[in-house]
Amino acid sequence: MLKKRPSLKTSAFVVVAWAGVKLAVYALSHPEPAIISKSFGKSTTWKIIFWSLLLLIGILGWILSKPKEGERKQTAS
Repeated sequence: MLKKRPSLKTSAFVVVAWAGVKLAVYALSHPEPAIISKSFGKSTTWKIIFWSLLLLIGILGWILSKPKEGERKQTAS
C-alpha cells in the first residue's frame, strides 16, 4: 500500500503521535501526578474524542494521499 501511496507514511506518523497523546492523557490523569482529572482518561468523552480523531486521521490520510505518477498513468489507460 505504501508503494502505491507513499504519502500515507505521513498519516502513519500522525497516528503514532495521536497514540502518544492518548498515553500522555493517561499518564497525566494517574492519581499520583493528578494534573488532569483522574477519571478523564477513562471517560466516554475522551474515548469519543480519541477514536473520532483517529478515524478522521485515517480517512483524511487516505483521501489526501495521491497514487504515484506511474500508478495513476497505468489506471488511466
